[in-house]
Amino acid sequence: MAEIIRQLYKTSTAAPMLCLSQGHLQRLKDSQGGPLIEGEHWFSGPTPNSPIRWDVPAIQELLSRRGQLRREAEQLLKELA
Repeated sequence: MAEIIRQLYKTSTAAPMLCLSQGHLQRLKDSQGGPLIEGEHWFSGPTPNSPIRWDVPAIQELLSRRGQLRREAEQLLKELA
């Protein structure tokens, strides 16, 4: 079975695709306390100066799911109040 090749984007391309600033996208990395996991949502290069590459569809899916969970939690809190 063929392995799926991910389309990865540099920060300068990925951030506008996600409607985020480059700085905010960087702050979403797990190493910065955010939900994006290295090796799943973002990938560092072989050297410290290599650009970070981002898996935009995986990030969109995660952010969408987190938003959905937040809305569901807010609705539940309203029902309990």
